[in-house]
Amino acid sequence: MSNVKVLLDFRSNSLYIYSFTIRNLMATKPPPSIEDFGPETLEKIAYSAAAAVEGREPNDRNRLGYNVWIWLKERKGTLEEAIRAAGARTTLDDKQVLDIVKKGLAERGVKV
Repeated sequence: MSNVKVLLDFRSNSLYIYSFTIRNLMATKPPPSIEDFGPETLEKIAYSAAAAVEGREPNDRNRLGYNVWIWLKERKGTLEEAIRAAGARTTLDDKQVLDIVKKGLAERGVKV
């Protein structure tokens, strides 16, 4: 079933009428499956270390985990700068978050 929409265009003091059809498109394939990272990968290490920090919402921990992962991968700047750049909203201050993340990384064998 299709719907016909009309678009009115007022250019040069003239009226142009365009007619176009909108179709309902549906996906016929299921979404791809999600695979977890192995326990020894940098991604899993970073996100596991960030999981110990309580954020106001799950995306706060995800942003923190992503920034820790980028720091582990590239080692640009300091870990404290990466945590500050994440902008994770927590009830803790940056020093407390840094201590928790450092402890989580140390437990997984990463030297900070």
